[in-house]
Amino acid sequence: MKKTVNKFLAVMVVFVLCLTPIQLSAAQPYVLDYETASPFDLLAAERGVEFATNYVRTLTMLNNFIDSLPVSRTGELMFPDYFGGAYIDGDGNAVLLMVDMPIASPVLEGRGVVSRTISEHIEQMQTSEGVTVRQVEFAYSALWAAIHLLNDLIPPTLEDMAAANAGGWYLDVVNNRVVVELVDFTEDAVTVFRETVLDVPLIAFTQSDGPMVLEMPEYDYENTDYLSTDELAIIPFNTSVAHVGQQINVRRNGVIIGNGSIGYRASASGGIGFVTAAHLGLAHGGLQFGDSIYLPWRSTRIGRVAAPNHVILSGSDSAFITLDPGLEITSFSSGHFINGSTTHLWRGQYVASNGFISGSRSGNVTTFGLREIIQCDITGVSFLVMNAMNSTIGAARGDSGGIVYCLHTNAAVGIISGGSSTRSVTSTVAEINVRIRAVAR
Repeated sequence: MKKTVNKFLAVMVVFVLCLTPIQLSAAQPYVLDYETASPFDLLAAERGVEFATNYVRTLTMLNNFIDSLPVSRTGELMFPDYFGGAYIDGDGNAVLLMVDMPIASPVLEGRGVVSRTISEHIEQMQTSEGVTVRQVEFAYSALWAAIHLLNDLIPPTLEDMAAANAGGWYLDVVNNRVVVELVDFTEDAVTVFRETVLDVPLIAFTQSDGPMVLEMPEYDYENTDYLSTDELAIIPFNTSVAHVGQQINVRRNGVIIGNGSIGYRASASGGIGFVTAAHLGLAHGGLQFGDSIYLPWRSTRIGRVAAPNHVILSGSDSAFITLDPGLEITSFSSGHFINGSTTHLWRGQYVASNGFISGSRSGNVTTFGLREIIQCDITGVSFLVMNAMNSTIGAARGDSGGIVYCLHTNAAVGIISGGSSTRSVTSTVAEINVRIRAVAR
């Protein structure tokens, strides 16, 4: 675990609602005690008191709005057709996007807009402190419908995406569009995509930067002795053996084939365990049914990869690990506990991750609804993640599978699937749990 910056970021992982301002003085600089400071103080020290205050108010308001929405039989949020989306700006305030601007007076007084009945939460948001309202063309629900339609029209295979000249797509909330990245971005390519895949006005096109390159650890996996006997200390069987974000090793037929990090706790088919990335050991085909999971400081197995339908690499980079009887992974990350899973994210929202290489890090959500190609730098093997999330959290090789969660609610968002020093791709809980039929704990 890193000591300086990471230790500072580590305490931020729980974002308790605390609106006590920090008194700053030009003559007396504010000195932060990282061991005792509240999460509000930590964010205020990084971004300023005003930002922290605005952010807590904004995210509380947006989450209350989400809680007021009905849910479909398939578990999807049902947004009203006049809601175009929302995001958190650089000052920590909310930008509310509305279609046809059904705004309650006096916000649009004198603009000649006909008011209509709107939900209590929408009306309250429009007139709340720190909220800017923008008119947009497309409903938020329509943008998500286009994402789902693209996912259905182009099955989750690399061959089909290559045939459609598509490098991926994502939901661009700020510009009120679904952005499709084309490998060959020309006018002719745009025309072909519209004629053969999907032609709707809410789609915008851009040049693809190519797949995200996944840097795999350069361990000699054929050498089972790369861990010394001192590192393989025997630990008695306890109920709790590790916490989310800690390192795991994967062994197949007694040989170590890869390593990664523990994701969020989950249950599936009556088994108790955790979720991690399916691409661990990608040089050997990724995780497979029956692979054994070890902790590097423990000589006995803690669990194994569950049934084949609990290992998904095409479209969802996820695998469910069933813990051996009597063992448990705690939802403990950098001094705080993770609570359940989140139903929705906002652009600009603060999230944190925990992987065994980088430790605890934080950053902002940039895009979601993401369909991304990730390529292994050692083997050249590529795989897809669907309905994923991009953030400014960096990730290093070995962080794969580590937990990602919200700073404000402490709810699990998903697991790390790939990244660089300034960006990471998160496979989200919603997509993972549907595909491997798991339930976050």
